[in-house]
Amino acid sequence: MKNKSPLGKLAVAHFAFFRKGISFGVLAKNVVKNIFLLTKLYWKYILFMDLIMRIVIKFFYI
Repeated sequence: MKNKSPLGKLAVAHFAFFRKGISFGVLAKNVVKNIFLLTKLYWKYILFMDLIMRIVIKFFYI
């Protein structure tokens, strides 16, 4: 089964991972956890920027 396309290579790589015993459930759980952590950090950043903008606006519009 020779496939020259990148997608084919990716599929082969995935099958190799499954053979090694990395289950899809564990991969999915890790991805979800990473996304959750990123969104939490993102919201903290948004709140922080909002706070800074409010301080700046109060400072300039007195």
